Amino acid sequence: MFFLVALPVGTVLLLVSRWVWRKVLGRLRGYGGFSDRVLLVGTHADVHDVAEEFTRAGSTAMTPTAICCLDRCESPHSGRNGELDVVDWYDVVDRASYPDIDCVAIAGDIPGGRQEMRRLAWALETANVDLVTISRMTDVAEDRMQLLPVGGLTLVRVSLPRYRGFAVMAKRTMDVIVSSLALLVSLPAFALIALAIKLDDGGPVFFRQLRVGANGRPFRIWKFRSMSIDAEARKAELMLQNEGSGPLFKLKADPRITRVGAFLRKTSLDEFPQFINALLGEMSVVGPRPPLPVEVEGYDSDAKRRLLIRPGITGAWQVGGRSDLSWSDSVRLDLHYVENWSITRDLAIIAKTVVVMFQRNGAY
Repeated sequence: MFFLVALPVGTVLLLVSRWVWRKVLGRLRGYGGFSDRVLLVGTHADVHDVAEEFTRAGSTAMTPTAICCLDRCESPHSGRNGELDVVDWYDVVDRASYPDIDCVAIAGDIPGGRQEMRRLAWALETANVDLVTISRMTDVAEDRMQLLPVGGLTLVRVSLPRYRGFAVMAKRTMDVIVSSLALLVSLPAFALIALAIKLDDGGPVFFRQLRVGANGRPFRIWKFRSMSIDAEARKAELMLQNEGSGPLFKLKADPRITRVGAFLRKTSLDEFPQFINALLGEMSVVGPRPPLPVEVEGYDSDAKRRLLIRPGITGAWQVGGRSDLSWSDSVRLDLHYVENWSITRDLAIIAKTVVVMFQRNGAY
């Protein structure tokens, strides 16, 4: 009874309850509750970046309340609750003792270096206020960081990203298993979709397009055709109406999309043949968005890191907003995945993708 009933039922209920409480906590934090009120200390640039990140996150565990610019505050900062209070460096401890401050966060270096940091921690201790230091490392997952005390120093060791080794083999094995099962289960639906496309305009069922894979290797992606047969030829005349960000070409009401294609795109069913690419090793089930060659030509050095691993059928971009994302947000999500991917994160993204398919946000 334990293995047949209690273990599977308990596991499902545990995951559901964790998910529900995360949603509740995120909603409450969106209204300013269950969040540490922070006094940010650093240069104008550092304070601005951190305050903007906290505000952008929406449901973050920290809410900026006041700031201390060590150089100069070039412009007022606005937080979730209005304009932030500006504090002088010599008044940080006094301001931190106010009831609307829960902790002081150091963004960057402070005058006096490590010795002054220690004195600040002692002073805040008497005020019963926590001290937080914000690492200059961004978009690094917690499982890649390790605290190492060496003498009187505290080091943060960042492990290398996973581009080879056993983890990559395990990811490839998961790709083969998931792709095989998906193709097998989807065969009846494939037949119905192929028939619908043929009856719609009589054109080919599949659309093969050149994309760029891992390490810049080109491959042809498999998709159900969702546009008219002359879609590529008509693209030039629609360029002035482009609504995509960066090098992406997107139109919310693209006149080239067929009636069947509109349904396929809304439900993401046009992407299902990409499991063939995943089975062949050209793509992965989860990974960065597969770019066009013309997009790669416009990549800077940062964006090129998206090509370090196989592109994915789904990924952080898919569950993070899809076509509604700005170019910078799309690159940021993909780079974060490339640097920090794991089998556990892949499974979480796959689960979120199922939910996103039904919500249909950003699908056009």
